[in-house]
Amino acid sequence: MQSRTIACPHPEETQSRFGDGRLRLLSVICLSLGAFISIGGALLAFVWWTVVAQKGRRLPDKRLLAALGVLILVPAVVTEILVGGGISYGIRMGVILLISFWAYAEFRGGDMLDIFVWFFGERFGFDLGLAAEMTLQSFHLAGSDLREIQRAFSIKGMQIDYKTIIPAALTLLLLHIRRADETANLLAIRGFQSGGTHKPKFSTFPKDVIMTIFAVLIAILSLIYFW
Repeated sequence: MQSRTIACPHPEETQSRFGDGRLRLLSVICLSLGAFISIGGALLAFVWWTVVAQKGRRLPDKRLLAALGVLILVPAVVTEILVGGGISYGIRMGVILLISFWAYAEFRGGDMLDIFVWFFGERFGFDLGLAAEMTLQSFHLAGSDLREIQRAFSIKGMQIDYKTIIPAALTLLLLHIRRADETANLLAIRGFQSGGTHKPKFSTFPKDVIMTIFAVLIAILSLIYFW
């Protein structure tokens, strides 16, 4: 099985609140688990988010935020009416949504490759990390593609609504399929088969460790006291 070296530099971006991607990922897992388990864990996770996510409170487009809110609100209302517990569900899912927005805002290119190679090694971790990087990159590019589609619709005097959502979604899908094909061809031309050489680099600061400990404690408290 032949291995190739692929350079994956970290682009200059806004400095992350968490310098260590491993601790950030662990915090997201613990907070999501704590928020999902109970309303108490969700409230504690929300407090953690308000303290840590000072620069990561950027929310997505209002339309996307409204759509996601409806996806949470409708099941919550139906559940509350039929069997109860819908309010708890809405709060817990809402907090998880905020945590996911923060995690996405904190993501920097190369994070997933560093984490997977560190955990699984270069043989398997490189492929998994590369796939994760490409997936997260596609999410980022999807936002740019959607803005371009909205601009094209506005030039024609149209808006994305229930009548045009299907053509817009098909256009977005075709753009991603075409980009995936181009990426696959590029990797093939460069001779990539499997595995690669990559040396993970992490910058761990005391604040990362402290806030990760609090995130782990929230998950533990949710399991023990709030179940």
